[in-house]
Amino acid sequence: MEKDKSISSLKVMENRINKIKVLRPIDDLCGSVFFQDIGCTQLLLREIMEKPDMKIQEMAPQSVFPNLFGRGGRLDVVAFDTASGAYNLEFQNDREGAVLDRAFFNYALLARHLIDKGTDFKDFPCTSIVFVQEEDFFHANQAKAKVKFVLDGNPPVPLESKLHIVYVNTNVTEIETTLSKILHDLRCSSAEEMLVPQFAARMEQVKNPNGKEMAFMCEALAMEREEGREEGRKEMAKETAFAMFKTGTPYETVQL
Repeated sequence: MEKDKSISSLKVMENRINKIKVLRPIDDLCGSVFFQDIGCTQLLLREIMEKPDMKIQEMAPQSVFPNLFGRGGRLDVVAFDTASGAYNLEFQNDREGAVLDRAFFNYALLARHLIDKGTDFKDFPCTSIVFVQEEDFFHANQAKAKVKFVLDGNPPVPLESKLHIVYVNTNVTEIETTLSKILHDLRCSSAEEMLVPQFAARMEQVKNPNGKEMAFMCEALAMEREEGREEGRKEMAKETAFAMFKTGTPYETVQL
């Protein structure tokens, strides 16, 4: 019996590792681990934000931001530079997770934690929400697109804001610039495929079967599976309770 359990556990772990092997930095689990590395995050943000001298001083990968008065959220990567700027990197493989309202929501979560009571509006930190997409979100056929705020007038008047929203399209074919090479590497599942040496070295760490990054991702997959089971149990309980209620079961005996 114990031998069977051991074999089963080994198979489960092998399946998890095989799943992780095909993950790329564009996938949120791999991306949130890959960009725990300050150097890689700094390189990516320098190119996206066009700030070659940016220095990242602090990281907060896979940060949970609770909200006592409403919906909280989990942000893939949060980084802070030495100029008091905050950056939220979100790795999205679908359009639904990168709608503009999501950017405002993430900013609201960050603002509650970044802005001290009594801070003047002019002293608010610059905050950038960066969606790294597998596809071209706006079908603009360009590597990145910045959202700008404009007053609807004649002529339109551009508005300044300390909130910056950027959509990055990794589905690029040219690999002539540093940014395009980085975007190419975000879609690679192994170090051998990558063009940027710094990214390739980091990927070797992330995909090392005996490394702490692999252990973390395996644990995350296990938790994700358990959360899925719990969610399934809750849904089944709700359906059962609703069916009982429809058949006239007393309200007091229906429990979710």
